[in-house]
Amino acid sequence: MEDLSFAKMDPAAKAAITAGVRKFAGLATDAILDPVTYVFKDPKVEGFIPYRRAGKVFVVFGDPVCSVEDKLFLAKAFREFARKERKEVIYVIASHLFAHTLVKNVGGALMELANEMIFDPICDPRQEVGALGSLVRRKVKQAQKELTIEEYVGDDPLLEKAIENIGDRWLEKRKGPQVHISNIYLFENRVGKRWFYAIKGKEVVGVILLNELQSHKGYLLNHLMVTPEAPHGTPEYLVVAALEALSKEGCRFATVGAVPRSEIGEVFGLHPFSKWFVKLGLWIVRKVSPIEGLFTFWKKFHPQSQPCYLVLSRTKLGVKEVLGLKRAFTVGPTK
Repeated sequence: MEDLSFAKMDPAAKAAITAGVRKFAGLATDAILDPVTYVFKDPKVEGFIPYRRAGKVFVVFGDPVCSVEDKLFLAKAFREFARKERKEVIYVIASHLFAHTLVKNVGGALMELANEMIFDPICDPRQEVGALGSLVRRKVKQAQKELTIEEYVGDDPLLEKAIENIGDRWLEKRKGPQVHISNIYLFENRVGKRWFYAIKGKEVVGVILLNELQSHKGYLLNHLMVTPEAPHGTPEYLVVAALEALSKEGCRFATVGAVPRSEIGEVFGLHPFSKWFVKLGLWIVRKVSPIEGLFTFWKKFHPQSQPCYLVLSRTKLGVKEVLGLKRAFTVGPTK
């Protein structure tokens, strides 16, 4: 068995992990490739489990990165590894199938705490009827008067620097506590990435990053960022432009990842007091972070949704799990 930090891998090992992510991973792709992530491997399986060392727990973002048939085997091996290390295991934004399979076969508890938002790029959100479709059309038309959207496909260090500066300025304008699973690495691990950027005059004012998801024959859309000078409607225009490009390629799957629910959904195996504790935690998160705004923004594009689960290796959510999640999610103020 192998247990390595992504940051400490040599270039060949990083390239192999990146290839595995593109082949098997889903909505947690960006978090997996963060330098703070560790990788657990078993020689019997093609794939791995990406996780964060967070105090007394190991926190895994998404399902094991392997074929569907190997997920349970790899998860059992990882649980045994964690037991020897005297750590509990938490899976964050796990799929419905994997969460239920793991709890049924290995034990623990699960909670439905988020929804993955999924789009079919063939369905143009501007063609939707009703108030939301009208809103997207107005936003995009307004932005089109001042912007052009282009896909970055070349080797232009100056343009890359301008795009990276968007991330710096985007972070500067955010206020209050922030909860996120990965820092911004737009041009790291380039294989499988695409960039669409917005130009106003000669200035780059927005960007959206696409990560290839081969298992879904689609893409993860994330790091949608704009500068303070960007015209109204720039975020909507970037999303529509990216979806339109995918539509022209015949792509039928795009996801923007998981958005936390406003309340707990399905719960299985969890101690009653822990359930109350989770409810309190969700209430606090809604008060201090922009969850509602995130849901409202993506709702405009008429997504489908799939449930995502928090899976615990034991039946209660204690102090060590809470502290571990806080560390893994990089909770704190912006820079």
